Amino acid sequence: MHQPESLLNKINIKALIVLCLSMALVLFSFIPVWASLGFCPNFFIMTLYLWLVYRPDLIQLRGLILVGLFQDALYGYPLGISIFEILLLYALIQAFRRYILQESFGFIFAGYAAYLLIYSHMKWFILSYFKGEWLSYTPLLKFMGFSLLIYPAVCSLSLAIQKYIDYSFKD
Repeated sequence: MHQPESLLNKINIKALIVLCLSMALVLFSFIPVWASLGFCPNFFIMTLYLWLVYRPDLIQLRGLILVGLFQDALYGYPLGISIFEILLLYALIQAFRRYILQESFGFIFAGYAAYLLIYSHMKWFILSYFKGEWLSYTPLLKFMGFSLLIYPAVCSLSLAIQKYIDYSFKD
């Protein structure tokens, strides 16, 4: 006789932890200290880029859409901008993952830098359009510079968390 699977057995605990971590990273980007610097770093996208390259099995598309909605609501963005950013990154990594997976960190970093450059300008243009005027370019430059500067540290921390999750929650 077949017994129904419990809800706990259906849930991918590792993916749920990654979803909670993603929400926490969105909140961490929203703390007031960043506003005093004139920009909000996107720790979630930094981590998502790395995890999509190395551990796509922990990333679920439904969860990414929830994070995008949460981010739009928190930042007051037009609904869908963060989801677009996330889905664009997801699609690009899916398309090029096999080429970059075995490459050096420098290559991975260059890929992140290219994505950051392209998407930051797209987002700046879209937000300028919705605002009805050209937004200042200075916060964009600060955001990109800071993001590139801290990316290696965020990667180290992210990979350490990934190892901890793997060690603590073995399948």
